[in-house]
Amino acid sequence: MLQNIFPETKGATILEVGSGYGHFLTILERYTDFKVTGIEPDQSLAEQLKTSFPNTRIINTTVELAMAELQAQEFDVIALIASLEHFKNPSFVLEECKRRLKPGGKIIIRVPFAEGYFNINRLLKKRIMPFGAPRHLYDFSDKTLGAMLAENGFQDIVIEPGARESTEGLIYTIIVNIIKSLCKVLWLISGKRYISSFTGSVVAVATKSK
Repeated sequence: MLQNIFPETKGATILEVGSGYGHFLTILERYTDFKVTGIEPDQSLAEQLKTSFPNTRIINTTVELAMAELQAQEFDVIALIASLEHFKNPSFVLEECKRRLKPGGKIIIRVPFAEGYFNINRLLKKRIMPFGAPRHLYDFSDKTLGAMLAENGFQDIVIEPGARESTEGLIYTIIVNIIKSLCKVLWLISGKRYISSFTGSVVAVATKSK
């Protein structure tokens, strides 16, 4: 994904908002020239991240306080992977992210498509992926996510079905990933216009507007 965004990745500055267990930081480790910063408010998780990713700057505080430590126009890419739905004010978070992006910088967002998880759970008659309140303060669709990005000063917005993922148990993981793969094919066939509610998650990439 990042190589598609930045063909020349050397020296790119990356911020992840809500690093959690470090899944995205693990991906970023493959790009040794990246300068990576992660924000994680949970102290226990932040300490684990500092141990696991010694070359990554980990800021252990709230997003509001962390943003105050960061410079304007500091980053080439800001990522929110399964974190935007946990914030009380997602528009504020996007506004702060825009301020920290360089001109032409990119934002990457992955959020659960709650209706999609409901449909998959109903199809398999098993609650494979919990979603919604109280874990998530907001639920997003491709349309609501796109509208929020546009309202907060982002352009060239591209939204597509989310990538494969693991669930509870190998069989269910295989079934869910087959469904998600079919959703991706359907999205491509539709000319990248239709995202099925079975997709489970959506990923958005957008550019900071001038």
